[in-house]
Amino acid sequence: MKKENSKKIQFKELIWYFLAGILGFGGLFMMVFGIIGHHLGGNLEQNFIKQAEKNIVLDFRIWGIILLAAGLVIALIALVYFARSADRDIEKAIRRQQRLNAQLTEGMEIKPAVQTIEVESTPVDDKAK
Repeated sequence: MKKENSKKIQFKELIWYFLAGILGFGGLFMMVFGIIGHHLGGNLEQNFIKQAEKNIVLDFRIWGIILLAAGLVIALIALVYFARSADRDIEKAIRRQQRLNAQLTEGMEIKPAVQTIEVESTPVDDKAK
């Protein structure tokens, strides 16, 4: 069985994915925390989550959505950027291989795979029918 060549993940790519994961996990944590605080019973003095939300501009659910969206955007940008760089590396290797093949076949006669055959045709007289 032939082993496929797999590209190893670069360190900077791993860092970007890790950052996106941390933001996404933080966003999910804040959203769950906000939902728990919203449905937690008791008065305002006993609800420590609602007391903490009084001191910030937006509640925890909105901040969770913002962090989750930021993590998603960072992950998508990293995926697109590093996928393009991988495609460039593959295209570069293909061009290098084509140049090597062209140097090897310089002295050889290469026959075309398709032969063209010319056939003379006679015009058809429509009035003869």
